[in-house]
Amino acid sequence: MKSMRIFIIFSLFCISRNLYGQSVDYNKIIIPKDAPGPLEFSEKLVQLAWENLPENKILQVQLEEAETQMKTSKWNWLSNISISSNFNEFSINPPPELEGNIYFPRYNISLGITLGTFVSYPSSIKTAKANKVIAEEQLKNQKIQLRARVLSTYQNFLMSEKLLQIQLQATEEEYSRYLLAEDQFKKTSLTLEKYNDAISSYNAQRAAKISAETAYLNAKIVLEALIGLKLEEVE
Repeated sequence: MKSMRIFIIFSLFCISRNLYGQSVDYNKIIIPKDAPGPLEFSEKLVQLAWENLPENKILQVQLEEAETQMKTSKWNWLSNISISSNFNEFSINPPPELEGNIYFPRYNISLGITLGTFVSYPSSIKTAKANKVIAEEQLKNQKIQLRARVLSTYQNFLMSEKLLQIQLQATEEEYSRYLLAEDQFKKTSLTLEKYNDAISSYNAQRAAKISAETAYLNAKIVLEALIGLKLEEVE
């Protein structure tokens, strides 16, 4: 019993270690455009959405700005340094009558730095680093969310496409039954009640067809809005 408990604890430890040791490869979430090999159609859609959506470009620009701020913040301390000197005509080349009245040293250079620099400089570096990390994580999160969004929208489109095909077939079959009922009714071999039932069934299928077509077109519009292209243009 004790050995079984040890085995279970060891197994759980190995599983948790593997789980926490895994990291996300963001090149698999959004496959780079220059990646080798053919892409599945769904991956092409994800790639196009990443390239064309303005919100993605905004986050990329924000990351670039954060990286620039990170670089410039390392040199912000120079703005708090002041240099002064007393170079002038009399200190460099005094006239003979003032030779004895010149105080030494004749010229000097002073360098000054505000005490607040020692507090503000590390703080600005820390803030710049934090902003860069935030921008990076926002971009990563956008990749994850965008992939899920595109693939989910694509699945909805495929579902609406299949449902439309089924509905088109059902409508066509119901139309054939309606034509048969109409012919039988003209030959007085079908009652008016059954003929009206056939008309009602056919009209119901026509209405369902319109709904299925609308759902399909709406799903296509949403997907094309994500990728920035018409589906027919995706290569």
